[in-house]
Amino acid sequence: MIERFAEYWPHLGALTALLLMLFLCLHRLLNWARKRPPGAYLILALFPLMSLFPIPPSEVKKLEQIKQQQTQEDIESEEPKVR
Repeated sequence: MIERFAEYWPHLGALTALLLMLFLCLHRLLNWARKRPPGAYLILALFPLMSLFPIPPSEVKKLEQIKQQQTQEDIESEEPKVR
C-alpha cells in the first residue's frame, strides 16, 4: 500500500511544509492585527470597496494631460548635452 504512494512523498513533504509556513504566517498576521487599534480594521475593510468604483473617463483624460505636461517640462528643462 505504501509503495503505491512512494512517488508522491516529495510532493507531500513540500505540501506539508507549505501548509505549515502558511499557518505560521497567518498566525503572526493575526497576532499583529490584534495589536492594531479598532479604527485600522475599519480603514482596511473599506480599501477593497474603493476599487469597486471606476475612475471617470474625464479624470483619466486629465491625468494623461498632466503626465504629458510633466514630460514636456522635463524635456524642456534638461540642459543640452555638451560633447
